[in-house]
Amino acid sequence: MRVGQTAAEQGPGRPALIQAMVDAFRTPDLRGRILFVLAMLLVFRVLAHVPVPGVDRAALGNLMQGNNLVAFFDLFSGGGLRNLSIAALGVFPYITASIVVQVLIPVLPQLSAIAKEGDKIVITDGARLGLGDAII
Repeated sequence: MRVGQTAAEQGPGRPALIQAMVDAFRTPDLRGRILFVLAMLLVFRVLAHVPVPGVDRAALGNLMQGNNLVAFFDLFSGGGLRNLSIAALGVFPYITASIVVQVLIPVLPQLSAIAKEGDKIVITDGARLGLGDAII
C-alpha cells in the first residue's frame, strides 16, 4: 500500500477493517486516544477485582444467587458488583443513573423539553441521580 492511501483506496490484500485499524494507529492523535481508552479499560478491569474492605463476601454471594435483579446489575458492572469492588462503587451508580435519565426522556414531557434545550442539563441530572444512587 502506498503512503497516503486509505483503507477505501486499497486493492486486494488486507481486509478493510484491518487496514482501517492500521490507518488509525498511523495517526498520532488517534493512536494516543485509542491507547488511552485501552489503558483505562485495563485499569478498570484491575480495579474490578479489588474488593471493598469489610464486606462479607459469603453474604454477597448468597444475595447474588437469591436475587436475579442484583445478578442482572452485576452483569452490567462487568462482574464488579460480585466482588463489591472499588470500581463498581465509583462508576456503576453514575452509569445506571445516566441510563435511567436517557430512558425517562421520551416518557416525561418535562424532561423531553429540558433535553431539547441542551444536553448539559440532562447530564447534570444524571450525575445528581448517580450521587443519590451511590448514597443508597
